[in-house]
Amino acid sequence: PAEKYADLIERQKEQYRTWYRTLTDVCIENTGSAVKKESEKAQKEAVKSRFKTFNNYFLEQWTVQKKWAIPDAEFRHMIIIDNINAVMQCYVELYERYRYAKFTSNPGKYIEYTPEHIEK
Repeated sequence: PAEKYADLIERQKEQYRTWYRTLTDVCIENTGSAVKKESEKAQKEAVKSRFKTFNNYFLEQWTVQKKWAIPDAEFRHMIIIDNINAVMQCYVELYERYRYAKFTSNPGKYIEYTPEHIEK
């Protein structure tokens, strides 16, 4: 019975995790090798697009997830920690790579969140 319960919890955790796969794809996408081949304008547009996609998807998922009702406190805590870890890992990489880059005259329009804000 304990193994079945553990399996059930893992399957449910996986269902809750599926939302951030697309989100992490935005962050993990490798632009390093493509940067030298693209024009400067195309590079800037690619960075803007990544931040816009992250911002939109993050807000959409945050809106959905804040409505979730997970009665088991331990399971709810595990989901929260898993989500934070997954999002933080990818966002910090994106944020650190581009926060000082000159990809726009208005970085606040694209960099809407700091890693500290995401973590909360």
